[in-house]
Amino acid sequence: MSSSLEAPEYLISSPVEETTYLLEQTLLQEEMEQEQAEEAEIASRSFLRRPAPWWIWFLVFVAGIAVAATMAPLLDIYTALVCEELKPELVTSTAVQFMNGSQWATIPIPSKMCRQDPAVQSAVAGLVTAMDISMGILSCLTVGYWMQLSDRVGRVNILLVAAFGLIANHVIIVFVSIMPDKLPGGYRFYLFGQIFEGLLGGRVMLSSILAVYITDTSPLDLRTVNLGISAGLDMLGNSLGPSFGAYLIRKSDDLLSVFYFAIEVYAVLTLITIFLVPEALTKIKLKQAKRIYALTHKSTISEGQRLSTTEKVKGKAKDYIRMLNVPFEALEIFLPHRPRDGQTGAALVSPWDLSLFYLGCASFFESIAGNYTKYLFQYLQRVLGWDSQDVGFDVTSVGFMVNPHPQTSIWLGYINAVRAVVLIIILPLFIRWLKSRLGTNHSSSTTTTTTTHATSPSLDRPLRLDYLIVIASMTILVISIFGLSIVRDPIGWYSVTILRTFSGGYEAALRSLALSLYARQVGQNSENGKLLGGLSVLGLISGNMIGPAIFGSLYIHTVEDFPQYPGIGDAFLDLQAMLITAAVLGCTRQQAKRSSETTAIFIKLSLQ
Repeated sequence: MSSSLEAPEYLISSPVEETTYLLEQTLLQEEMEQEQAEEAEIASRSFLRRPAPWWIWFLVFVAGIAVAATMAPLLDIYTALVCEELKPELVTSTAVQFMNGSQWATIPIPSKMCRQDPAVQSAVAGLVTAMDISMGILSCLTVGYWMQLSDRVGRVNILLVAAFGLIANHVIIVFVSIMPDKLPGGYRFYLFGQIFEGLLGGRVMLSSILAVYITDTSPLDLRTVNLGISAGLDMLGNSLGPSFGAYLIRKSDDLLSVFYFAIEVYAVLTLITIFLVPEALTKIKLKQAKRIYALTHKSTISEGQRLSTTEKVKGKAKDYIRMLNVPFEALEIFLPHRPRDGQTGAALVSPWDLSLFYLGCASFFESIAGNYTKYLFQYLQRVLGWDSQDVGFDVTSVGFMVNPHPQTSIWLGYINAVRAVVLIIILPLFIRWLKSRLGTNHSSSTTTTTTTHATSPSLDRPLRLDYLIVIASMTILVISIFGLSIVRDPIGWYSVTILRTFSGGYEAALRSLALSLYARQVGQNSENGKLLGGLSVLGLISGNMIGPAIFGSLYIHTVEDFPQYPGIGDAFLDLQAMLITAAVLGCTRQQAKRSSETTAIFIKLSLQ
C-alpha cells in the first residue's frame, strides 16, 4: 500500500521533483496540525482573552463619537486662526485666557463676520483642499503596504500604527492652535499633521485594518453581519459625537476642549488595544505569510553570484522598480490570472480567472459614483432653493449635518437611527432569512477563509449570501440616487433619503464577497490584509482623485441647463457596477464547474 504522502504520477517527472513534493506536503501537514493545536488553545481561553468581533465593535463605537465630535469644531478652528492672521479687525474675542496664574490658550468660536468673509473662507478652503490632497495621496501610497504588512506582523500591531497616526495628528492640531505665531507658516503647519497621519495609512487604513480583524474572527456566513454591525455602531457613534462636542464647547467656550477629549479617548483605546485586544491571526498564519512574502520578493541578485557589470545593473534596476511598485502591489490581486489548484498547485483548465477583476471594476465605478453626494447640497440649493439652514450638508454616506435647522436636526437624527437599525438589526435578520431560503452548507461554521476551489459546480452559501446582498444594496442605491436627482419637493427628498439607508449593507457584503472569491483562488495562502488593502487603494484612486474631477466638471457644465445630469450619471455608474457584479456570479459559477471537472480528471489520473 502506498503512503498517504505519495506523489501523484501526473505531477512527477524526476526523483528530485518527487522529493520536493513530499517535503512540501510534510511541511503543510505539520503546519496544519500546529494550527489546529493553536486554535484549540485559543478556544480554551476565557471570553475576554479570545479574539472576537466585539472588540472592534467597542473600539469603533467609542472612537466614532470622538471623531464626529471634532469634525465641525475643526473647521471653526481653521476659520478662527485664518481670520486672526488675515482679518484681525474682525476678531471680536481674544484667543488667550489665563488660568491659575499660567497662560493657557483657548480658541473661542469665530465671529459671524469671520465665517462670512470671502477672503477668510477662500483661505480656509485652500487649506482644507491641500490637507485633503496630501492625506489622499499619502494614504494611497501607504495603505497597501501597511495592510500587506499586517498579514506578516499581525493585525493589532498595524492597528496601533494607525492609532498612533491619529493621535499624533490631533496633538499637532492642538499644538499649532496654541502657538500658531511661533511656527513657520503659522496655521499652515496643520498640514504636517495630515502628512504624518497619511504616512501611517490615514483613516482609510484604520477602517480597513478594523474590517480585516472582524473578517479574521468571524464565521464565513457571519462576516457580512459582523461588518454591518461595526458600520452601524460607527454611524451611531457619529450621530452622538456632534451633540457631545457641542456640549463641551458650550460649557468651556473653547473649541480645543473637544480635541482634548478626543486625544484622551484615543489614548485610552490605544492602551486597551495594547493590553487587552488579542491578536486575530495565529502564529502559523503569520509564519506562512512571511514565507510567501519572502518567496515573492526575492532579490534578482543572489549573494555570491558572479555577474557582469551590466547584469548587476539590470538586477539592481529590477529590484528598485519592484520597491517603487510596493504601494500598488495589492492591486495585483485584481488582475486576471491563471488559477491553480489550492492543494496541488497544478494549473486548472480555465485560462483566466476574472472574478476578482470584475469585482474590482465594480468597486471602482461605485467609488466614483459616490462623489455625487458632495454636489447634492448644491443641487438642492439650485433646484429647491434650500440653504444650510433648511437641509444642512450631507457628508457623503454618513448623514450627519453641520449647522442644521432644529427641525432638520431631528430629521437627520431619525435618518442616522434608521441607518444604524438597518445595519445592526434589519441586515442580520435579512441574512438569517436568506440562509433559510438557501439551505445548509458545510462551510458555514468555518471561522477562516481557508477554502479551496469548489469540488462541485454549486457555490458556497456564504458566497451566494454576499452576492445577493451586494446586488440588493446596489439596486436600492441606483433607485434612490436616481430619485434624489429628480425630486422637486421636500417630501420626495425625505422619502428617497429613507430608501437610501437600506443600501447600507453594500460595503460590508462587498468586502466579504471579495474575501470569499480570493480564498477560492489561492486556498489557505490567502492574505486578507493585502486584499482589503487593494480595495482601499482602488477606493482612494477612484473616489478621491477621479471621482471629484468627473462630477465637478459635470456639475459645472450642466448646472444651468440640466442640474439633474450628475445625479443621472451617478445612477448610471451604479447600474454599471451592478451589471459588472452580475458578471462576477457567472464567472464564478463557470470557474467552479471547470475546477470540478479538473479535480475529477486529477483524481482519475492519480488512481491509474
